[in-house]
Amino acid sequence: MSDLPRYAHWSSAGTFKMTIAGTSHYRGAIAAIAQNPINTHALVICLGYLVPDDQNPHDPNAVRVVIEGQTVGHLSASFAQTYRSYLSHLPERIEHVSVAAVITNGLRTKDRAYEYTIEIDFPDDLGIGILTEPMEHEIIRVNGYSALQPDADGSYSAKVWVPTGDFDELHKSRAVEEWTTDAWETVNFYACNRQNIGLGLKVYELTKAEYAALFKDGPTTGVLVLRKNRFATLRLTPAT
Repeated sequence: MSDLPRYAHWSSAGTFKMTIAGTSHYRGAIAAIAQNPINTHALVICLGYLVPDDQNPHDPNAVRVVIEGQTVGHLSASFAQTYRSYLSHLPERIEHVSVAAVITNGLRTKDRAYEYTIEIDFPDDLGIGILTEPMEHEIIRVNGYSALQPDADGSYSAKVWVPTGDFDELHKSRAVEEWTTDAWETVNFYACNRQNIGLGLKVYELTKAEYAALFKDGPTTGVLVLRKNRFATLRLTPAT
């Protein structure tokens, strides 16, 4: 029995469609993991452990999400029950179940602090792989935005994180529009939502000085080139 696998891990699908609950109660612990500087959004790809919380006074089916030994939130109440049901069918020797996770947002400015978001990468069918050794996963911190790189056609590109796991929430054109105000220090770029109403979903920002150096007075035409996972390429073409 001792030679049989003791660990289970869901292979990452790259979609990170499930948002965990209760992160506001663990902001300090999440900030210590994320290590995002002031005025910088977090982007941390890591490994989360799913731990049944049998002593939880609010929900007997509660499941904690643990990253680097710290509780950072819980599975939603509706999914925790589903997960518990699936867990009961695993061999008793399984000691840990892990899943890919990503920490985003958590911006701190001189005026206020925004909450972190943690998403986990459950596959749709809850298929699971059994590992013979503990899952080793180096935390990848990509806090901040990647620098724009020039393309041969005169446009600029950067790797960005798509802030939704459901690409149907994005407009079918994958258009990205810029927006700023006199009060802002940055020019922000928003992926248009499905209805093309409002600002959409923020995917990138430049300081106004950086924007002027590349695009002068603008404007730009932007588009997201999606991949199979949550990273995409943002392409910005200056006005001609």
